[in-house]
Amino acid sequence: MEFAEFSDEIFIDIYDFDKDKKEIMTLCVEQVPAICILNKSQEDRGICFHGIRKGYEFHSFLGSILVVSKNYIDLLENLIKKVTDISTSLKIQTFVRLTFPYCSFVVRLIYKMVFLNPHIQADMIDVAEFPNLAKKMDPRRAKDANKWYI
Repeated sequence: MEFAEFSDEIFIDIYDFDKDKKEIMTLCVEQVPAICILNKSQEDRGICFHGIRKGYEFHSFLGSILVVSKNYIDLLENLIKKVTDISTSLKIQTFVRLTFPYCSFVVRLIYKMVFLNPHIQADMIDVAEFPNLAKKMDPRRAKDANKWYI
C-alpha cells in the first residue's frame, strides 16, 4: 500500500475476496493474495499478480505499472504484429519462484503481450504461495494436450 504514496496517479482499492464478490468478478482474480494492474480508465487489461510481489518479481510488478501507465511497449514491430493478430482468447499462467532471475524477464514479456491484445490475459503465480496449484499445473502431470504450462 505504501507504493501508492509515490504518485498521485497510483490508486489502490482493497477488496475482501469473500465479501466483495461483485468487484472481484470484474477483475482477473481467481485466488488471493492478488494485485491487478488497471489502466487510467480503471479497465482491467488482464494483468494480475498472484502471490507476494518481492524478490525478482518486484521488477515485473514495476515494469507492468510502467507499461500500463506509459501506454508504451518496447518490442520489435514484427512481434507486436504477431501478438496483435491473435484473435482468440488466450490465458497465460506463469508459475514463478521469487529467487529465479529468469522468471521476471518472462513475466514482463508476457504482460507486454497482454497489454497489446485484449484477447490475452495473464497471471503470474508465486509457486511458494500456491504450491497446490503449481503441483496441479505441473507439465509432467498434464492430461490436456491443448494446454501449455510455463
